[in-house]
Amino acid sequence: MKTKTSAFSICVLLAWVANMGTAHAEAFNNSGNATGDLQNIFVNIADHTMPSVVNIFTTKNMPPRRYRTPDDFFDFWADPRGQAREPRNEAIPRTMALGTGFVIEAGEHEGLILTNNHVIEGADGVMAKFTESDAESESPATIIGTNPELDIALLRVHPKGGRKLHAVRLGDSDRLKVGEWIAALGNPFGHGHSVSHGIVSAKARALPGGFGKYLQVDAPINPGNSGGPLVDLNGEVVGINNAIDARGPGIGFAIPINDVKAALPQLKANGRVERGYIGIGIAPHAGDGLPMVAQVFPNAPASRAGLKTRDVITKVNGEAVNSPNDLIGAITHLGIGQTAKTEINRAGRTLILEVKVSKRPDMRQARADTFPNDGD
Repeated sequence: MKTKTSAFSICVLLAWVANMGTAHAEAFNNSGNATGDLQNIFVNIADHTMPSVVNIFTTKNMPPRRYRTPDDFFDFWADPRGQAREPRNEAIPRTMALGTGFVIEAGEHEGLILTNNHVIEGADGVMAKFTESDAESESPATIIGTNPELDIALLRVHPKGGRKLHAVRLGDSDRLKVGEWIAALGNPFGHGHSVSHGIVSAKARALPGGFGKYLQVDAPINPGNSGGPLVDLNGEVVGINNAIDARGPGIGFAIPINDVKAALPQLKANGRVERGYIGIGIAPHAGDGLPMVAQVFPNAPASRAGLKTRDVITKVNGEAVNSPNDLIGAITHLGIGQTAKTEINRAGRTLILEVKVSKRPDMRQARADTFPNDGD
């Protein structure tokens, strides 16, 4: 009986792997080399995606400072050439951060690269390296757009020597299911192009200070992986590697690619993303942590729609919001001019208010409108 059970289990496992291989072969129908086993699926993912992955190096010009050398002995006497000595005040570019990016558009002479904003933030120079063994593959990159809230940045690069770039395919992160296999590609600790794999552990995770709902994965993600692609078994990018929980291994987070795709048009056109705004201050409601209105700014969309302090917001456009971060993410992802059907609990009554999302104003002006006698 035990032998029959074991044989049955093996057959089920083989059928499962074969089915994955079939789906994978359909997705890679141009490669013609998917063999149907899990190992070769990841080999093919690496083969198809790695040419699009770049190592990102940033530099920061350190403030000029005087430093001493053996020649400084002559500062106390005289230059033997009879000349006054100039102080050594030189700004030295220093490597500031290592990260990863990937090509999303490949033109004849230029390409666009996605990475994390925190990888390039504050940098005086950004370099993209396409091939580890070829120094000529390193090219300067220009920052053309950033969105700190989502933690993404868009770079433009003109590769040297007419190097042909390869763009990834962007997938659909909404279709991901918990338990699906994924691969994380990047430049961990500056070691160069690397691949790790795992599964989607959870979806719609909220992170402290984050404005979105993240994918949680158990694939090893290390410093330097930030900005690299998270790829599904179809070879499509479904997320951008972003953060880890440093308290233990196997807990990494990625930005869903659908959130990124929604921001790309504004990044390309304006270099930034205008966040939606309804004009309230929020705090977690005691007991359940739901977003509670702590302040309503005058002449703002929420004020015009009838929101009041102590209203507890439970849904936006039919989707539950379970925390202040959830609400911020829901409003942030709505386009300016769209309507947020906001379900609230007001003293035990359920109401639905329609709030029109507007462009975020200059916050100094918003403060002046709220506190007209503030002194500035």
